[in-house]
Amino acid sequence: MSASSPGRTRRFFRGLWRFVDVSRRVVLNLLFLLVLAIVVLALMKSGAPPLAEKTTLVLNLEGTISEQRAGNLRASALDQVRGETTQKIQLREVVAVLDAASKDVRIGNVLVVLDELQPTGFATVREVGAALDRFRASGKKVVAWGSGYDQRQYDIASHADE
Repeated sequence: MSASSPGRTRRFFRGLWRFVDVSRRVVLNLLFLLVLAIVVLALMKSGAPPLAEKTTLVLNLEGTISEQRAGNLRASALDQVRGETTQKIQLREVVAVLDAASKDVRIGNVLVVLDELQPTGFATVREVGAALDRFRASGKKVVAWGSGYDQRQYDIASHADE
């Protein structure tokens, strides 16, 4: 027997090892592709579910409404870490949401929750009231809800149907 030619037993085990190695690679690659396909499908299907007809937009005015955010990013982050965050809503966001909802045929009415509204300037309250009036002018209903009103909350609630 020559030194360059391996024996039958050695060739058998070498072939067996190659078969095990190739099958391992194939199984792991198929498993990886399956996981990748599941992740891609989950990302493609994620997102907000479509709105049903006659959906009610709940506008929870919690905190203060201001024209722009006060302070800088660092101060806001420090307040958040200390647990001293006060909810601040930008006026333009409230107005943009109400204007977009007035044009959306799937939104039938709006519910304005005023319980947690913090002191807000009267000019800002008038702007929110004007946005509610534009929403009502589109033929949709506005309902205001609160367990008790101060003057600013009542001013906003006065623009509602109920």
